[in-house]
Amino acid sequence: MKQQPAMRVVTLCGSTPSKFDAIRDSQDILEARFAEAGLSVHPVDLGDWSLAAVPAILREISRRKPDVILMQYPSRAFGVSLGPVAISAIQRIAPLIVMLHEFIAAHPLRKAAVGALLVRADRIGVTADREGEGLGRWFPWVRKRLRNIPIASNIPGRAWKPSAPPRVVYFGQMRPQKGLEEFFECHGRIVSAMPHVRFGIIGAPVPKFADYGAMIQERARACGMSILPSGESGDVADSLSQATLALLPFPDGASFRRGSLFAAAGCGVPLVTTVGDDTPDQLLPFLQPARNVSELTELALRYLSDEGSLSDAHERSVRLSALFGWDRTVDCYMEVFREVFANRPGPLQTALASRIAAGRLPMASDSKS
Repeated sequence: MKQQPAMRVVTLCGSTPSKFDAIRDSQDILEARFAEAGLSVHPVDLGDWSLAAVPAILREISRRKPDVILMQYPSRAFGVSLGPVAISAIQRIAPLIVMLHEFIAAHPLRKAAVGALLVRADRIGVTADREGEGLGRWFPWVRKRLRNIPIASNIPGRAWKPSAPPRVVYFGQMRPQKGLEEFFECHGRIVSAMPHVRFGIIGAPVPKFADYGAMIQERARACGMSILPSGESGDVADSLSQATLALLPFPDGASFRRGSLFAAAGCGVPLVTTVGDDTPDQLLPFLQPARNVSELTELALRYLSDEGSLSDAHERSVRLSALFGWDRTVDCYMEVFREVFANRPGPLQTALASRIAAGRLPMASDSKS
């Protein structure tokens, strides 16, 4: 049997020297997972995403002969450059999938740029229903092309080994609208009832919000909290696995775009988090509902004082991690690849159509028999 070529995927994300680049870290994992699934993966990054660099980027993409192009947007490497928008508008090389990581919270000028970016995108990935709904209100014409693709954690899993005395941690970036103010308010209420409980923050300031990050660090030290910079993923996983609880007061509720939620769950840590407008129904069986500081505090105190409740919460985290990890994320991408592949028949697509119809993409390991 003649060997069938693997689907060729060009990825556009870029990279920066900053160690605080969650999208780049996720892309590294994703590209490795794609390769394991049998795709032929070709990252394109010339280190310049300006408009002037667009012709060279397009030539490089064309040289790789992709069957599909996957762009992660926005990324730290792209910054405010309009190069990615121009690439989307100009390129006719292959179907384009844009994974849109943020829209609702974006500046109006960024939202306008997103509209131009998506005009010719074949499919648009969003991380949560609410993001898709917001995007659809701004640009109704994209609705049929939207697909939910959840993110997964960049942090490796660990066995849960809570330390003594009990420790409650927050994990995430030190920036506004991340629930840090609510975390401090819960801290005050919990230590009033249980003074022996320790608190810690795993995270680091974001350069754009350096003043805010410095304020949070100063406040944490004044409260006697430990601070662990979110550097090496293994160190973060070790610290998470030793926590008794992860207290994550997301302003809009837990959702599939909250990587810190899945990082804590991957280490088996019982979750004390909010449900809200962002929370999909699929997550509800794994969470005890809490909508404000009072309910978060009540839930945390219950777990800290009742071993049975704490054990049940740990088991929910284990199940959550098993069901909504990288396997699910990769499956969602694969399904989108199948869609655009089937909708764009060409020489290579025709040669592989029977295999797609059979329910699987071409594998790089397929050989003559």
